[in-house]
Amino acid sequence: MAFTYSQPFTRRTFLKSAGMMTVGAVALAACVPAAAPTGAPAGEAAAPATEGATVRFLGGPWSFLPELDVVIENFANQWAAENNATVTFERDAQVLPKIQTAIETGSGANIIQYSSPPQIFANALVDVSDLTATIGEEGGGYLPNASYQMGTEEGKWLGVPLGQHNWFINYRQDWLQEEGYDTFPDTWEEALTVGKALKEKGRPYGMTFSDQASGDGNGVPRLVLWAFGGKEFNEDGSLALDSEETLAALEFAIQLHNDAGDPGEIG
Repeated sequence: MAFTYSQPFTRRTFLKSAGMMTVGAVALAACVPAAAPTGAPAGEAAAPATEGATVRFLGGPWSFLPELDVVIENFANQWAAENNATVTFERDAQVLPKIQTAIETGSGANIIQYSSPPQIFANALVDVSDLTATIGEEGGGYLPNASYQMGTEEGKWLGVPLGQHNWFINYRQDWLQEEGYDTFPDTWEEALTVGKALKEKGRPYGMTFSDQASGDGNGVPRLVLWAFGGKEFNEDGSLALDSEETLAALEFAIQLHNDAGDPGEIG
């Protein structure tokens, strides 16, 4: 069983993942030693084949946009057809009981989307260090805290961190043009200025800062934190939130919400 924080995969990385997780026995090898395949040297596991495999993906809803579910499933089905495999998705916001069942029975999900560090299941997870290394190289590396959230003291990666694309901002062009902008501002300072003017006209921003909002509730505060040079962890693993940068980010976030945001952003 291997963890991933997010569903997006390229065909290459999805293929590599499926190759490691064809059956539950491979997933639970850390808990239940598997017999060495015929012809394989003792202590050396043969690489599982992808052809004919069934990959079971367990996680919460992929998106609040139903149309995105269709895109993800079409991508997975296309990959499955190209590799003579089957991919199944099981959506369930309460994944913990099913994770425990999969571990105890050695059957069920192969890939799991989970929003907490995977170390609590460390003995039941395969080492995906090679996969995370490839994705890191292709995507420009990880934030400093990624290895601490995903890894072990021995340096093994137990999961693939969430990847972040550029954010899309939906806005009314005519409203911004009234404030003298043809497109959305490029800086937080300008966004605050425009936001103040819009809110005065009853048109507040809607960027959630609430921990009750999955995904965006974590994403927006991090965007502000990073914009001010803040970070969660130092390179040595120590906490880095107690900093002038964090304080500046918090002060700006409060001002942005109060002066330009909808009250529901923190509800």
